[in-house]
Amino acid sequence: MILWHFPPKNLSLRKDSLHIWRADVDLPIDLLTALAVNLSWDERQRADRFYFERDKKRFIACRGLLRMIISHYLDLEPYKLKFTYSPRGKPELDNNHTQDRLCFNVSHSQNLAVYAIALNRAVGIDLEYTRPLSDLQQLAERFFSPSEASIINALPEAQQQEVFFRLWTIKEAYLKATGEGLAGLQSIVVSFTRENTINLYNIENNVLLNSHWFCTEFNPEPEYKGALVAERKDLEENTVEYFTLTTDYILNH
Repeated sequence: MILWHFPPKNLSLRKDSLHIWRADVDLPIDLLTALAVNLSWDERQRADRFYFERDKKRFIACRGLLRMIISHYLDLEPYKLKFTYSPRGKPELDNNHTQDRLCFNVSHSQNLAVYAIALNRAVGIDLEYTRPLSDLQQLAERFFSPSEASIINALPEAQQQEVFFRLWTIKEAYLKATGEGLAGLQSIVVSFTRENTINLYNIENNVLLNSHWFCTEFNPEPEYKGALVAERKDLEENTVEYFTLTTDYILNH
């Protein structure tokens, strides 16, 4: 059972551990304004391109909170953080001047955001709001492998949605960790053992990926599915910590 708790005052990150944060991105306007001050010019430009004001505010909150979280690990003011982006858009720190490389990944859905923070290991995280999908079977056949789509289609209707979102979040978290992007959805196959162990396969190379990649699932709220994939490097379930980012923590740090 996953326990979400408040972060300690003296936040530290070991090389053999990983931190997952959850945060509400529907924030009051005064807090949102304070976070927006730390955004870069290009982040503000991206925020202004959103058509709906709600989406703009959520983007500002998501990026502003990311900067705040990372700043605690690096002891650097949030506005001083600089990001670079891979050809597929994955952000990385450009001014990480510590001995160990701080790695991170972000995902948000509806009013929630999740953040994965680690040292010296590639990491990907995905979060999905589990809303009903009228075209679920078509989506499975389009984006999943034939075996995965067949499994979903054979399930009772009540179970199809849960399994679809479990597969989707795990596969997308893996593709974010590797930087491959959604184009690789069909090349990765996910299966579950009776003990609920998650197996990751690369069907193009016929390789089981578990020895190199760690994978776990989490539910930050009842109607959300989340998944994390990271380079294993001695990472285990009991070395992943789960933090809740509260308004009080934001205001006092």
